[in-house]
Amino acid sequence: MILTRLVDRWIGAKPWRLAEAHVVVTGGSAGIGFEIARLCAVGGADVTLIARDQARLDQAAARLRADASGRVETIAADLATTSGLATALSELLEKDRPVDLLVNAAGIGISGPALEVPQPATSELLDLNARAVMHLTRAVMPAMQVRRFGGVITISSFGGVVPGPYQADYYASKAHLNSWMEALAWEVRKTGVRVAVVLPGPVETEFHARMGAESALYRRGFPAMSPTRVAKSAMFGFAVGRTTIVPGPVFGLLYPLLGIVPRKVVAAVVGTSLKPRD
Repeated sequence: MILTRLVDRWIGAKPWRLAEAHVVVTGGSAGIGFEIARLCAVGGADVTLIARDQARLDQAAARLRADASGRVETIAADLATTSGLATALSELLEKDRPVDLLVNAAGIGISGPALEVPQPATSELLDLNARAVMHLTRAVMPAMQVRRFGGVITISSFGGVVPGPYQADYYASKAHLNSWMEALAWEVRKTGVRVAVVLPGPVETEFHARMGAESALYRRGFPAMSPTRVAKSAMFGFAVGRTTIVPGPVFGLLYPLLGIVPRKVVAAVVGTSLKPRD
């Protein structure tokens, strides 16, 4: 595509070709992470999946290998823990080829009043949603800059641009990601490395049920996208050099409007939609 060629030239990168890439996907055993891994595997990339459940990793890898033309490997590691993060970093850096695309898709959420959330749950959320992303990105990006090829896609959330009563810890962790990734994108501009942060709204995965938010109004009031659609949007936006990617028309239209709506109004609307109903 002419557009991608222009982007490559602008950021000083070698042409982006998925078939030449080694793609690492955290949270790659399910949801958006798995769908991005599938797109990459079908496109000819070698894919490494990282998740904490080896059984689910094996199932996901088997599904990918059915259509993949490259290698599909797995690393079982709990990135919310210091030992798990160290294991993942060690195995990645010891592989026979460097990481060309890191997809940070692992994440967890917490639902409920902010003052009632147990501290261990908050610590685990911040360790996975923020600390692991920063450590992994810092570990693999310098080599990308040397090669002037590659990049990072981080699956954040539209929640990171608004206050989130009743999911305050989760929304705050995503705000951290949005800010850090956008700042990083500016720092590494024209070094040959792409940085993209993806801000989906509700997505039809098991994520909401796991965080105990299925009873909240937003699960019925906002359209949920499929993980496949979010993955395609993320990969296209990354290829054409976008830094902030908001999938779907609804949240794509809401995003610029947030700059003119008073924050108290935003907090009231979001809080009403997020409050558990049971």
